[in-house]
Amino acid sequence: MLLVACGIDANDKVVPIAWALVPIENETWWTWFLGYLKHCISISESEDYIFISDREKGMATAVPAIFDKSIHLHCCQHIADNLQQRYGNRVRPLFWNACRAKTRQLFAEKMEELRAQSQPAFDYLSNIKKSTWTRAYSTYPQYGHDTSNIIESLNSAWSDIRDLPPLHMMDAIYSQAMKTVYDRSTLCQKLDTIADIPMAKFQGRLKTSRRYQVFPSGSGIAQVEDPESGQKWVVNLPEKECECRDFYQYQSPCSHAIAVARYLEIDPLTLFDTSYSVRVYNKTYSRPLIPVSIQDLTPDESIKPPILKKQAGRPKTKRIRKGSWQKKQTRCGNCLEWGHNKRRCTGQPVSSGRRERARDWLGEMQVARQEEEAEEEAEEEEEEEVVEEEEDRQSDVLSNLGRSQFDRMDIQ
Repeated sequence: MLLVACGIDANDKVVPIAWALVPIENETWWTWFLGYLKHCISISESEDYIFISDREKGMATAVPAIFDKSIHLHCCQHIADNLQQRYGNRVRPLFWNACRAKTRQLFAEKMEELRAQSQPAFDYLSNIKKSTWTRAYSTYPQYGHDTSNIIESLNSAWSDIRDLPPLHMMDAIYSQAMKTVYDRSTLCQKLDTIADIPMAKFQGRLKTSRRYQVFPSGSGIAQVEDPESGQKWVVNLPEKECECRDFYQYQSPCSHAIAVARYLEIDPLTLFDTSYSVRVYNKTYSRPLIPVSIQDLTPDESIKPPILKKQAGRPKTKRIRKGSWQKKQTRCGNCLEWGHNKRRCTGQPVSSGRRERARDWLGEMQVARQEEEAEEEAEEEEEEEVVEEEEDRQSDVLSNLGRSQFDRMDIQ
């Protein structure tokens, strides 16, 4: 089992930090791995670090045990998968709406919508601490990360390496990391202040900020209004806060803060956190990795082959990309249920276009036949009515004739 710890650099790129090969993934081995991680990167007790992982296999207890002052968040992707597996597809988008709600009032509204859809799903989420999976109750900036997709991305990049024998796999990972450090250390950024990718995202927000109206209050506080929708936000530049919460969440100016900064003639680039700076980016890759050779290693006969344990089901080799679950959210045009289309609907009376055309033709023939039968019945009813009228007329004639003869006999 390969344990990996990675992070994000100033240019929003994944950085492999540590990796280890262990017999099994459990609390004991995660504690051992995190202990060496803390020793190697010299994390002080006063610094705050955010760990994002799933809620299984010992991480929930290993992280607080080693990094007692760190913040341990749960991967929302895994929570969404668990909800979908247990309570159906419909609760998954409702969960994401609640998870990424920016205010506590909006979070409460989204949770009520989820409760209306599934009470068991609501109870499941209520048992998880809100600060570990919601944006509205987050106690520390997450820089937009609420899943462990960065580690899944790294696993996908190492997909070919992971199939190698254990020793060759570890050597290949080290060589790949060594090359990554060299390539990024030699890559020049366009500016001397902010790294390229954060700067490109800033340009998009700068374009959006031009349509806002700013109403200053004083001391760096102002109200921003969108003329099209009429929505308003309060921005506090000294505290780096905005009611949209993106300023705090990403530690970089949102479009509303950029509008206020431009109105007050303040450079918006000065509102970026230092973690986005080119200086921090260069410092991340300032020390190259020294090549390590495994060719001269002395064989150790006491080392046994790894214990292979086959997991249930087909092994997952590709990472779950953002929004991939939406491809499964199809709605049937026949029965209007979710999870399948009209072609795969079990309630569909036909299974092909030819049969559907034949069914329509048979339907038309049946309708025509029913119309003909109805006309024949109507004609038969008319004939019966004519016969009955004729019989009634003849009966009346005979009765009148008999009555006249009876009258003549009385006269004679």
